[in-house]
Amino acid sequence: MAENLIERYLADIREIRGTRANVPETSFYPALERLLTDVGKTLSPRVRCVINLANKGAGLPDGGLFSVDQFRRKTRDADAKENPCLVQNPSRGVIEAKPPSQDVRQVAETPQIEKYWKRYGMVLVTNFSAFALIGKGPTGQPRILEAFALTDSEQEFWRLTSHPRQAAADHGERMMEYLKRVLLHNAPLAAPQDVAGILASYARDARLRIERADLPALTGLRQALEDALGLRFDGDKGEPELRTISVFQRVDGKPANPDAGDLDLTAGWGHGGKGGVTMPGKGKLIRREDGAWDIYLNETACWRNVPGTVWEYTIGGYQVIKKWLSYREKALLGRGLTPDEVRYVTEMARRLAALIALQTSLDASYREVFQATYAWPK
Repeated sequence: MAENLIERYLADIREIRGTRANVPETSFYPALERLLTDVGKTLSPRVRCVINLANKGAGLPDGGLFSVDQFRRKTRDADAKENPCLVQNPSRGVIEAKPPSQDVRQVAETPQIEKYWKRYGMVLVTNFSAFALIGKGPTGQPRILEAFALTDSEQEFWRLTSHPRQAAADHGERMMEYLKRVLLHNAPLAAPQDVAGILASYARDARLRIERADLPALTGLRQALEDALGLRFDGDKGEPELRTISVFQRVDGKPANPDAGDLDLTAGWGHGGKGGVTMPGKGKLIRREDGAWDIYLNETACWRNVPGTVWEYTIGGYQVIKKWLSYREKALLGRGLTPDEVRYVTEMARRLAALIALQTSLDASYREVFQATYAWPK
C-alpha cells in the first residue's frame, strides 16, 4: 500500500513535468491532492485534501485537510453557502506548496506562513519533495514540529521521479508514516489505541532509519556501546548491536519448550526468608571469554551475553536484573516464567545497555544545561 501510493505520486509528478507544459508549482497540485487524500483514506476518521481554499482573512491557502465529519453534505447540488469547506476551518490544517526549487525550511519562516498558522493553527509546507509541519512550539510560537524530505536537492528529486518504483521502495514506507502522522496531528485521542497508533508509527520510522542507515551514521552508537560495555561488535549496521545482548536460548541450541520446564526459574536466584521476606540467592552465571555473563534460568536455558556493566547496574543499591530474578523463582512464584517475562529480561538488559552507553553524553548535556541556567533573583 505505502509503496504503491508513493510510486503513483512520483509517477504523476514525472508525467506532468514530462509534458513540458507545466508551471513550476500549481501544475503539481493534483498529484499532491490525490496523494494526501489516499493517505487520508487509510485513517480513522478519514481525511481529505481540498485544493484552493477561500480567503478567510489570512490569504489563500493552497489546500486544506478536512476530516470526514466536516463533510456534512453529500449531495452534488450543495451550493457554496452550504459547502462546509467554505465555512469551517480544515481540522488538520492548511497546505502551502512551493516549487521544488525552494527550501521548505526557508518558506516556513516567511510572514505568509505565520499568518496561516495564526488563522488555522497547523500548516503543512511542501515543495513536493520535502515536507514540514508547522505548529505551536513550547513557547507558544510557530515552529517546525516534524519534517521529512525525499531528497536534499531539486535535481535529485527529478532523478527520483524518473524511477518512481525504486524511489518508492527506498523511501515509500517512511514517507507514508510521516504523512499519516501529519494528518493525525490534530486528531482527538479518544482511546488508548489512538495513542498506541501514533507511537507505533514513530517506532516504525525509527526501525526504517536504522535498517537503512550507512555505517558512518552509526559509528558513534557502536563506539559508545563498545566503550561502555567492554564488548566488540562486528557487522555493517547498528541495529544488531543491541540484539546480541541477553539472547535467550537453550544451552544445546534446541527450541525452548515451556511445557518441559525450559522457562522455569530454578537456578537459585531467590528464596523465602523469615516472615515471608524474599531473600536473594547466588543463582547461576558463567563468565564468557569476552568478559560478559551467561545468566541461567535453570540447567537447560540461559540469557547469553549479558555485559558485566549491565549485570552489575544498580538502582537504589540493588542489582536491577538480579533483583527482578530473585522474586521469580518457581518456588516463590508458583509457576514458570511466561514467554513474555523471558523476553522482558532481554529487553531490560538491552535498555540498560543503551542507558549505560548514553551516560557520558547525558552527563555532558546535564553539565552544559546546568551552566546555562537562569539565575532567578532572590
